[in-house]
Amino acid sequence: MIFPSYFFEYISVSLFSKFCCVGWGSFRAPKVEPLCLAKFSRSIDELLNETKNLVNNGAKEITLLGQNVNAYNFGRKKLSDLINKISEIDKLERIRYTTSHPVDFTKDLIKLHNCMIKLIVYIFF
Repeated sequence: MIFPSYFFEYISVSLFSKFCCVGWGSFRAPKVEPLCLAKFSRSIDELLNETKNLVNNGAKEITLLGQNVNAYNFGRKKLSDLINKISEIDKLERIRYTTSHPVDFTKDLIKLHNCMIKLIVYIFF
């Protein structure tokens, strides 16, 4: 299948391993949802390699995703550390992340929004 070049400009990268569990929705109906606990966070090296590969194939923007992306924690590295590493990729123009939770929104992440040009200033709680 051939995709137009703009198709690869906006790519999402999941920060967490793809574990699933059965949970309960608000109407007491079972649902399948990802189990996105910090202990299942993917390594910075793995995410960095995946991002480099996507950028080398034409991606200009990366969205980091997770149920609570601010809970990212791998070897004492936080989301701000990951964003700093990813921002070093030359051809990458923009970085986004979603979905945040105010409990895990740290001061170092706030500072990144103040000084990093590639990080899009959009916060969704």
